[in-house]
Amino acid sequence: MLFFRNTIVLFLKIEHIYNSLIIQIMKNLLVSFLLFNCASVFAQSSSNPITEDDIDTYYYEYSSVVAAEEMDNNLNPIGEQDNFSLPEGGTELNIIISNEEPLMTKKLTLDIYFKEFNSDKEEDLIETLTMDIKPEWVVATTKYKFTREGEYIIDVYTESGVYVNTAYLSFTKD
Repeated sequence: MLFFRNTIVLFLKIEHIYNSLIIQIMKNLLVSFLLFNCASVFAQSSSNPITEDDIDTYYYEYSSVVAAEEMDNNLNPIGEQDNFSLPEGGTELNIIISNEEPLMTKKLTLDIYFKEFNSDKEEDLIETLTMDIKPEWVVATTKYKFTREGEYIIDVYTESGVYVNTAYLSFTKD
């Protein structure tokens, strides 16, 4: 009986060592796999930089288009909102387009649509603006004067027609 018990204890010790060894091997394989893949991705990204041809709408997933009364020195909006009061003669606001990564285009197109409040009509395209920018910029700005009470939609596209983002703004008279 003693021999049988010692054999079981020995087997359990061997099994524990075996399991520990398997776990360590699996950990080493996982670390090696992750290191290899990270190095591979880094090597690919450094040797093949992103070009405008590689860009699609998902590239601008974390972009924004906002309207603000002012900007600070870092082009951050001051007085950003979606609903503005419209004084007599209109109001000029900064339109700020930003992305977490460089915008990767030389031009941005802003299609500005207008719809009167409580109207059943579709929005009317009232103006198209083109902005010359540098591909490495992460923020681009322009000014636009809003003169009519109602709802404005600003759609932004790259030079090659890739959709970036949209701003929805409302203006009511004072």
